[in-house]
Amino acid sequence: MPAAAALALDGVEVTLGGRRVLDGLSFTAAPGAITALLGPNGAGKTTTIRVLTGLVPVDGGTAQVLGRPAGHPDALARLGLMPQATGAWSSIRPLELLRYLAGAAGRAVSREELLSRVWRMNPRGIETRTVDMHIARLREKLRDAGGGAGVIETVRGCGYRLGADVRVTARG
Repeated sequence: MPAAAALALDGVEVTLGGRRVLDGLSFTAAPGAITALLGPNGAGKTTTIRVLTGLVPVDGGTAQVLGRPAGHPDALARLGLMPQATGAWSSIRPLELLRYLAGAAGRAVSREELLSRVWRMNPRGIETRTVDMHIARLREKLRDAGGGAGVIETVRGCGYRLGADVRVTARG
């Protein structure tokens, strides 16, 4: 009887930021084999790895690692990953984060909610200080663009919200 595939994706679909980044991806990797994901920038290589580690949920299809659903604790215990330094956060643009915070209508948004709803990542196992670091970078960008220091406020023990004096308007 042949061994189960180490990695198996069948018809995987993922949409990030309103854009379909994986569209029916299917492949298998045999146990003990060296497997490489090759392709140009934007081909979906990093997203595929994030799906296999359970960091990004699939919109359709199935993903399995060592015979378990992607992200399953038994599979994760046998899986190693060295992510790109900033790659996990590259799929979100500052405007998307600001729109999400604006839609929260003044309530504080937790780091876990930002990870799951904005970055579409599984917050389990991700250090919250990483979110803090990216919020700090966004604050710097906003400050450099003339947005001031109080655009995004930290609410101790709760997360983040837009500053009380911030008004968001849509431009057409």
